[in-house]
Amino acid sequence: MKMSIRWMLGLAALCLSVSAGAQEYRGALLPETPALDGEIDRDPAWETAQTSTDFRVLGEERNAPKQTSFRLGYTESGLYAAIRCEEQDMNDIEAVMSDGEAIWEEDSVELFIRPDDSQTYQFVVNAAGSRASPNTLTRWEAATGFEEAAWTVELFIPWEIIGVTPDTPWRFNVCRTILTLPGGEQHTTWAHLESSFHEVDAYRPLYFEGLTDDLRETIARHIEENVIKPYRFVLSKPRTGLISLSSEGEKRILYNQGAELVPRISPD
Repeated sequence: MKMSIRWMLGLAALCLSVSAGAQEYRGALLPETPALDGEIDRDPAWETAQTSTDFRVLGEERNAPKQTSFRLGYTESGLYAAIRCEEQDMNDIEAVMSDGEAIWEEDSVELFIRPDDSQTYQFVVNAAGSRASPNTLTRWEAATGFEEAAWTVELFIPWEIIGVTPDTPWRFNVCRTILTLPGGEQHTTWAHLESSFHEVDAYRPLYFEGLTDDLRETIARHIEENVIKPYRFVLSKPRTGLISLSSEGEKRILYNQGAELVPRISPD
C-alpha cells in the first residue's frame, strides 16, 4: 500500500508539473538562424524549440476544432516564432490584403508581446504573408508556407523593435482568426481569454532559456547600435485611401468611397 501511495503521489506531482508548465513558455536560444521560409520542420534551427498547442475558442472552454501550434526562440539579433495552423479546407482560405491593411479580418495569426506593463506589441500575418502592426512595419519580417493540411508562418522580430533586453520574463500570447469553418469567423487563442485578444492580464510568461550575462550585453549593444529612427510618409492604397505611415505605425487620413477620396469620421 505504501508503494502504491508513493506512486500515486509521484504521478500527481508529475501531472501538476505538466499542467503548470502549460501556463508558460520557455523560449530556446536557437542553435542557428532560422531560414524564414515557412518550412518549419525542415529547418534544424527549430529542433530544440518547445512546441505548444491546445488553443481554445475565444471566450469558451472548448478546444479549437482547427488547432494551432507554435515555437518561439531567439538569437542575439532578435526573437523568432514558428506557427503551424491546421487547415483541412485549404481552398477556402481568405487572404488577399496587403501589408498594413486589416489582415486580422482574414485567415491570420497574431503574436502579442508585452515586455513590461507599459507596452504591448502586436504582429499580424495573414496566410498570404502580408504583415500588419499598430506599432511598426519596420524591419520585422514574416514568411508563410503551405503543407497538405496546414499553413505555416515564421516571424523575425529584431530586438530594437521591442527596445529592451529580456532581463525578466515577458508576457505574450498567440492568436488566430479562422474563416474556413461552416459557422463563419472563429477566433482562437493559446492563453485563455474571455472576449478579446487584447486582455493583456491573461497573457502567459515567456522565459528566455540560455540567456547569459554576455549574451544579454550583446543584445543590449545590438539595440543601441540599431535604433529605429523616426520617419513619416504618405502613400495611397487602392482599397483603403491615403495612409500616413510612420515608425510608430500607420493611420488612415482619407478613405475610399467609390472613385472619391473623402474624410471619414466613423471607423471601419
